[in-house]
Amino acid sequence: MIKKLLYQFVYTYHCDVPRFIKDKKKSQLNKYRKIRKFKKKYPNQYYKYSKAPVDEKKVVFIEYRLSYLPNSFQLIYNKLVNEYDYKIHVHLLKMNNAPKEKTEELIMNMLRDIATAKYVFISEGSNILSSFKMRPETKMIQLWHGCGAFKRFGYSTADLIFGDTRKDMELFPSHKNYSLVTISSPEVKWAYEDAMNLKGKSDTIIDTGISRTDIFYDKQFIQAAYDKLYRLMPSAKGKKVILYSPTFRGRTATAVTPNLLNVEMFYEELKDDFVLITKHHPIVKQLPKIPNCYSEFACDMTRIMTIEELLCVSDICISDYSSLVFEYSLFEKPMIFFAYDIEEYYEWRGFYYPYDEFAPGPIVTTNKEMIEQIKHIDDFDLSKVRAFRNKFMQSCDGHATERILQLAMGDELKKNARTDDSGFRYQLAKNQDVQYDLRTIENETEELLSLKKRVDKIYHNATNKWKENRVLFLSQGSKISEVQKEVRNTLISDGTFECHICNLDKQGADYQKNCHEAAVELAAAKYIIVSEDIDLLNMIKLQDKSKVILIWNEAAPLDRIGYNTLQVMSGMRDEYMKIAPSFNNCDYVVTSSEFYSKIYRSAFNLAEDAKMLEIGACQLDMLLDDKYRQKARRKLNEIIPAAKNKKVILYHPESEHPTSYDEDKLIQLQRIYEEFSDEYVIIYYYDKQNLKIPTIDSYYIDFVVDMSDKIQRYRLDERGNQVLTHTFDPLTKMELLSIADLYLGSISEMAFEFAIRELPIMYYADNAELYFGEKETYFECSEDLPGSIVKDTKDLVNAIYNLDQFDYSLVRKFKAKYLTFCDGDATKRLLQTMKENK
Repeated sequence: MIKKLLYQFVYTYHCDVPRFIKDKKKSQLNKYRKIRKFKKKYPNQYYKYSKAPVDEKKVVFIEYRLSYLPNSFQLIYNKLVNEYDYKIHVHLLKMNNAPKEKTEELIMNMLRDIATAKYVFISEGSNILSSFKMRPETKMIQLWHGCGAFKRFGYSTADLIFGDTRKDMELFPSHKNYSLVTISSPEVKWAYEDAMNLKGKSDTIIDTGISRTDIFYDKQFIQAAYDKLYRLMPSAKGKKVILYSPTFRGRTATAVTPNLLNVEMFYEELKDDFVLITKHHPIVKQLPKIPNCYSEFACDMTRIMTIEELLCVSDICISDYSSLVFEYSLFEKPMIFFAYDIEEYYEWRGFYYPYDEFAPGPIVTTNKEMIEQIKHIDDFDLSKVRAFRNKFMQSCDGHATERILQLAMGDELKKNARTDDSGFRYQLAKNQDVQYDLRTIENETEELLSLKKRVDKIYHNATNKWKENRVLFLSQGSKISEVQKEVRNTLISDGTFECHICNLDKQGADYQKNCHEAAVELAAAKYIIVSEDIDLLNMIKLQDKSKVILIWNEAAPLDRIGYNTLQVMSGMRDEYMKIAPSFNNCDYVVTSSEFYSKIYRSAFNLAEDAKMLEIGACQLDMLLDDKYRQKARRKLNEIIPAAKNKKVILYHPESEHPTSYDEDKLIQLQRIYEEFSDEYVIIYYYDKQNLKIPTIDSYYIDFVVDMSDKIQRYRLDERGNQVLTHTFDPLTKMELLSIADLYLGSISEMAFEFAIRELPIMYYADNAELYFGEKETYFECSEDLPGSIVKDTKDLVNAIYNLDQFDYSLVRKFKAKYLTFCDGDATKRLLQTMKENK
């Protein structure tokens, strides 16, 4: 009792007593908190929601550390999305990468979701999912993230430096509830039994092969990996590629990477015949820097290319204790093992096989030894690699994904096979937002259902107000879109139709009220013209004599839209879509080409009687209208008088940063000013208004203007104080495109729309080539990209000086394929169609 009171006193008041007493109290308190979470909090959350029936179509993927779905899941995920009709939920718990409170919220959200899941996929051990007995109807599939059996893990590390004590492992187990554990070969089954404490349950460990290795049998993927490497590193062409990819050191929460590779030594000895690529473990935060002077020889691809891509393009792999050597053995190419800390690592974690017998290549401890081995790489004995592959990767034959799904889901796969193949194949992108926020979606669904009941009644009570000549322009935002505005102006000038506007302002406080008023307007309209997906319109069954015309906001969409997106294809928003199925009321869709006609029919899930109006994109009429352009130019000259008689560079940067634009990735304004201020002005256009925008020095006031918001002009009074003299509204996006002489910026729909003018387009990005692999787009590659890529300001300066050499054929080719019907008269043709159907 006295000791307990002493501990309590010490912990509360931190008085000056021996440190070990404080530490012991803190350790005991942490353990108590952990016991409370794993023995009570987590199980109670799961059991609370597992009283509901299992959803036979619900599939849940759980990733613990990364902020994206890793390669262990991707092929299975893609196959389920593309070929089967399941509700696929993803939980990214971001352990050690988010505030504890946020992580706890994500965990509780995940436990609630899996309580009614039919299938749960994981790729590492989980003491959270092992803290309770999972219901028998749910199958949990362990797609372990490593192939083979190399360094020890799980229970095999009990009482080692790396692992916990066996007592703690039994108190907080990490490998329970498995229905299936996938492995790469029968040889390693014993190791997984030991590591996962599955002795007596070995029938759950099946040598199906590892799903992610199927990609190494895909010839298109391999060719694309080479193409990507050569775009990023042209100096690699004609040379052998050395890949250095070590595993991390330390614990996962504080992982560090080895930094003993001497790039300078490699360069001096190997630069003529080789290039060097490094790829560090994804959980490592601080990466070693490669000096710029070696950029033609060495490049760190950790954040740029995937390990699968790099294994495909490498001629030699240098690693240490990483399980990637198992995957690399499939290529039967030379491997070198840089094990400078073998004894320390053995004590730290240990191996399943004696390291010197296991390694199918030379073990070295110095840079000099590595270089010597590489110089004589043609003498490498590949028979050891082949034997290694046969032993540890026997079941990895390119069909593992099919076997895993068949074993896990059985006959349910056939029952849930898709019959509505749109022709668009989905490939999960690394930066894709796949997080399933159960609470948000439930709240949105409840609000939508409540709103639907009210507006249905209001709409049907107002159908007697319908008029033959009434047109409603409906917007989800606070104002109608630019294309709606221009179409409205044309209709008003013609005089045939009576035009009305409803702005729902979904983010505003009066959204519900606005929807009620709009329901009356919808009931009265012959034509409803929209340029986006609108919940209110989706939830109401319109009377047959009302017709919806969709003019999509972008004339040439780049990013996937509607039913072609992950949000819909994965079934994440099924309940929401039942209440308000997207685009279900569309009667006419305006399109710019046959290419987009096909896309729109799929993306908007159009009914058979819905018509594609192949008349051109109405918004592009503005860019081909001389009067519109002249008016926009006068507005610019008023804002920047110095712009008169000068050409315009429209600069549209994009940021990958979540809160601000990356200033170090923007153009160097001083250099551009010094080179081109006599001939050009630059207009900045940031379309992500929620991000922090860099300020522009007043020194450039006659050369640069930011059109993202209102423009203010000042003068100095007699005391030297700034006095506001003018406030100008910014030019709209279409006005900017109409007056620009050169587009500079991100790969975007804005650039594609500018292509209608057949003027120079330049993409300013050091990683522009990677865009199509990082985003959810309609383009598989950059073959049809209109314009050229500039990687930095120096590149840009040279490109502007050499505009007479710009390849206009790329722009014309794009225009002919994707903007086929756009000739400046789309709005006139739309008006004619509306009159004919009046």
